[in-house]
Amino acid sequence: MKPETALEFISELRERVTGRFQLTSDGWRAYLPIVEFVFGGDVDYGWEIKDYGTAEESRERYSPSKLKAVKREIISGRPDKDLITTAHIERNNLTVRTRMRRLTRLASGFSKKKIYLAAALALHIFAYNCSTVHSSIKQTPAQAAGIADSVWTWGDLFAY
Repeated sequence: MKPETALEFISELRERVTGRFQLTSDGWRAYLPIVEFVFGGDVDYGWEIKDYGTAEESRERYSPSKLKAVKREIISGRPDKDLITTAHIERNNLTVRTRMRRLTRLASGFSKKKIYLAAALALHIFAYNCSTVHSSIKQTPAQAAGIADSVWTWGDLFAY
């Protein structure tokens, strides 16, 4: 990711989130001035830095390196150190990659045009959040958030 992309991402996050909240990122140093510039002192910000060692230490070609250490650091504000984690976004990224083959390397469905990828991603987000009942919460995430009162169908989406 380029610093310009990070600025765009963090700025969009600022527009979508109201009130003070806790933000965690990995240890990419480009985030430091960007988060400070965009949020000022209105965010509780922490880093989670994972050390996976080197790629040479992995025996299998496509297997991830072993996790050696995790370091959590308070960057600004008053984040709860026990809640500094990137696990939620990592789990989301895994779900998106496994359910959307367009994002998988070496897959035949890989998107060659950005517009097709954006459309496929939008449909995936709809299906995941509005029409898929999650076993852990016994409803869709949209219902849990109070923005939908029922499980949506594809017909509901296209009629909207």
